[in-house]
Amino acid sequence: MKVGTLFSGLGAPELAIEKLGIKYSIEFACDNDKSVKETYLANHKCKIFYDDITKIKKVPKVDLLIFGFPCQPFSLAGNGNGLEDERGKLVFKAINLIKNSKPKAFIAENVEGIVRRDNGSVLKYLLNRFQKIGYKVKYSVLNSLDFGVPQNRKRVWIVGLLKGDYNFPDTKSLFYPSLLSLLDKKVDRKFYATKDFLLKLKVAARISNYDKPYINCITQTIARNGSSSEYISYVSAVNKAIGQKRKPTPKECCRLFGFPESFTFPDDICITKRYSMIANSMVVPQIKEIIERIL
Repeated sequence: MKVGTLFSGLGAPELAIEKLGIKYSIEFACDNDKSVKETYLANHKCKIFYDDITKIKKVPKVDLLIFGFPCQPFSLAGNGNGLEDERGKLVFKAINLIKNSKPKAFIAENVEGIVRRDNGSVLKYLLNRFQKIGYKVKYSVLNSLDFGVPQNRKRVWIVGLLKGDYNFPDTKSLFYPSLLSLLDKKVDRKFYATKDFLLKLKVAARISNYDKPYINCITQTIARNGSSSEYISYVSAVNKAIGQKRKPTPKECCRLFGFPESFTFPDDICITKRYSMIANSMVVPQIKEIIERIL
């Protein structure tokens, strides 16, 4: 199977396909972040790596094209401008590349907020665009909790096929392991919350009342320490699981996305950047199930 990815990030789809145990080749990948490219190429082999999607005129023919287009314009947790945002418009570039290369199937991923952005008109518009270029499309909001990962991460998935029909995985009977099983007992003290942070009343209350066996969605806020609701929830979750008042390390975050232990970052990639790249990734077991149903 010939595969291509856009907005490739750390290459979660590539890791998923490897787990499927099928014969495949990565015809191309693309990302405009130098650190992402360095990390991607340290873990994957692809025939072509594009540095800028806006400069691609044509991509090689593939059986499956996968992309998670920039999510910030579609998130409801901010002032995203949807398709009016320059980052939001990049999805049109991906659609044009699909139109010209006609892969047998494509998978697109974005934040759950796109389903409700402008009362659903943004998602409806994109689905229509895919249909106009010849694809039968379906979408579904899936949570990584239903794919064996103790992270509450909801994402919308769009699958398009030139031929045939598609049914998303039935997740009702699936389960996830405890957060405890993915955490290390000894980590550097720099990952621990400060004493001043822990003395704040809202922090102490949140930590003592946290009762979930999983961690909330990992976002880029994990790269910085502070009083944000997300950071408090990360510390609370780890404390609940292992009794340590800290956030998960980058290595532990990789596990929370289903990455194999063999996945590595180049030494020159700082911790803040590692967190940022992981937060933008797809969840490997989730994309694996979606791909397997296409096959």
